[in-house]
Amino acid sequence: MTAKPQNNDDPVVSVVEERPGLATDALRTLWTPRALGCAIGCLLVMNFFMNMTVYTQNVYEPYATSHFDGHSLLSTGSIINGIVRIVAYPLLAKLADLTNHQAGGIFDSLGDTWWNITQQIFVADVTSLVNRGILFTLPESLSAIPTLYGGSYLGEHMLLSSTWRWGYGMWAIILPVTAIPTISIMLWMGRRAKRMGLIRERLSLMHGAPSGALSRTYHIVTQLDIIGAFLLIGGLAMTLLPMTIAGRNNTDRWERPSSIILLVVGVLTFIAFLVWDGKFAPNPIVPYRTIKERNVIVACVSVIFIAASDSVYRPFLSSFLQVAGHYSPGAATRVDNAQRVAFNIGALVSGICLKYVKQTKPIIMLGVGLIVLASGLPIYLTNISGTHIANEAAFITSKSILGVGRGFAQVSLQVSLQAVLESDQIAVATAVYLSSIGFGSNLGVTISGAMWNSLLLRRLNNYFSKTESQRIFGSIVVAKKYKVGSIERVAIDKCYRETQQSLAIGSVCVSSVLLVLVFFARNIKLREEDTKRELRAEKVVDSIKLEETKPNAPYG
Repeated sequence: MTAKPQNNDDPVVSVVEERPGLATDALRTLWTPRALGCAIGCLLVMNFFMNMTVYTQNVYEPYATSHFDGHSLLSTGSIINGIVRIVAYPLLAKLADLTNHQAGGIFDSLGDTWWNITQQIFVADVTSLVNRGILFTLPESLSAIPTLYGGSYLGEHMLLSSTWRWGYGMWAIILPVTAIPTISIMLWMGRRAKRMGLIRERLSLMHGAPSGALSRTYHIVTQLDIIGAFLLIGGLAMTLLPMTIAGRNNTDRWERPSSIILLVVGVLTFIAFLVWDGKFAPNPIVPYRTIKERNVIVACVSVIFIAASDSVYRPFLSSFLQVAGHYSPGAATRVDNAQRVAFNIGALVSGICLKYVKQTKPIIMLGVGLIVLASGLPIYLTNISGTHIANEAAFITSKSILGVGRGFAQVSLQVSLQAVLESDQIAVATAVYLSSIGFGSNLGVTISGAMWNSLLLRRLNNYFSKTESQRIFGSIVVAKKYKVGSIERVAIDKCYRETQQSLAIGSVCVSSVLLVLVFFARNIKLREEDTKRELRAEKVVDSIKLEETKPNAPYG
């Protein structure tokens, strides 16, 4: 669309066009409690079905890949999916910044990554800082718990009553239908904003582009920072790929020169991205002014350590509980699910605390304290007196404390990150934050795999022949075949306990770094920040109303 001629002295243009962050603050005033309640209700419905999609597809996936003789590719697909999610967040946030991300197009794509980042952007756009923690977590928390259990039952029912093809295909019908209410309310609010003059025009990627094919290509390259995008994707992919492939089961890959070379090239490429975006890029994907904020750095580094600490201990927990603790598969799954449920409860409670405490640092410190406590408890629980492990209730309690701690810390860190930025910077900063969680998780799994594969096999070799040790090491089915109480099983249980205890020690060592990081976080008084933003928003609205009263106003 061709832009209308604008007067550079127009106060409204200077505010709305040149400082989009203030325009977003003004847009927030349009959302009445009723409209916002409807929007959050729509998000809740969509979250419910998006989560059901994920949990039902986990049931179908082995059958679908087996049908195409690709069951062995499950782990490869998981690796690629994880890397794509990490590198996609900043790129999608950059794309969202180049459009009016508060319009109905926010849900043009229902991909999981796009859904996550656009939902976060939307909530940040329409809520005050005091209420943001609650509304960040409310749709996800209320939908995640029932779908965690309901999804597996629905998936199993579809396999018994129909086929895995319909199990996948039905969501192509369900998801667009459930999106209609959300898209409708976004379009309606977008029209209101246009009538009030808060949205001057619908910006496009080619807005302001010169004529000529070469000039337009250069415009696209600079607007999207294509060079930076390639460096970011290449750097993260080459760094994460060897880490993730080695993961927990293939640490022997570190002996291959190709893995080391790929990792080194990946790190150098990522450094090149930082230099390019910091010094040369006209429109960097991650602007320097965004990442130089102390709270942004603390939040992103903190969640790397939070995710890494959890992922050091968690990958082999189910195997450990079944072998050394003689748990049933269902009991081992309940321990892991306890953390997922507790995380959603903790995140919601954290949002409520932020609303009433109105400060971020106390909630962050509480969350970090719970994380370190929960990371330390398994050192005792996994090898009590060197003879046995704790019961199911003790592990569920420990994992629940960790889940609540992560919920408290991660929600309050995200709010503290957004509170120090202008509204137009939040999308990219939030994307970097979400990518940091994925990076930390991959890093933790790699550390866990290296420790487990090295320590467990070495300890088994003290009691069994190398051939038998390798068989026990390679399969929990083989390990569980030894009779409980036999000399062999006692030795196996001891090796598992000592190895898992080493992972617990590694986990608490990683999480203890958070005790230092938390003191660098700047405490944000949310009510004061909201008041400042409300005053700025009122000035924008007043300027627009004043302009509309002038004769021959350019916009009406």
